[in-house]
Amino acid sequence: MTILSGLSEDEGRELLRGARRALECHFGVSREEPPIVVRTPDGLGGVFATLKHDGELRGCIGYMVPNIDLVKTTERAVVAAATSDPRFTGVTAEELPAIEISISVLTESVVVNDVEEIEIGRDGLVIERDGARGLLLPQVATERHWDRQRFLAETCVKAGLTPESWNDPATIIWRFAAAQFDEHR
Repeated sequence: MTILSGLSEDEGRELLRGARRALECHFGVSREEPPIVVRTPDGLGGVFATLKHDGELRGCIGYMVPNIDLVKTTERAVVAAATSDPRFTGVTAEELPAIEISISVLTESVVVNDVEEIEIGRDGLVIERDGARGLLLPQVATERHWDRQRFLAETCVKAGLTPESWNDPATIIWRFAAAQFDEHR
């Protein structure tokens, strides 16, 4: 698996600053700041933005597209997480100060040939079969204290498949790593 080449904590903070500013611009409460400059690392497979309010998930959207512009895609993902996650009503301008942003910068995905390759805490999963597709970020299994089989089953459920679908030879499983950057408000 390709590992992200040297995305630093400072670059992560800049991504978060850009994400916050993108939300503020979307809601019309932006203040003038210098442009965000973060290089796109080698091995990039995508980016996800997760929003929480009082520790509860409020939206999560991302894009698994390699070789994207990291800053622009992060900004697009955070606005989409606030406005387009079908599981939630859109975030309001009044909520914005209490929203905590998390950015996950993903490596390129690799096909899993043996589920024993999957490491909880390191790997996120994508499961696909018959046009259905589900993705869970690496931190989901860690936060929920899932073992490998539960992580696989829950990713299947996210795809709209039965929990045991990961055992079916027609199911394709990918794994990826992610660098995660969180605001602490």
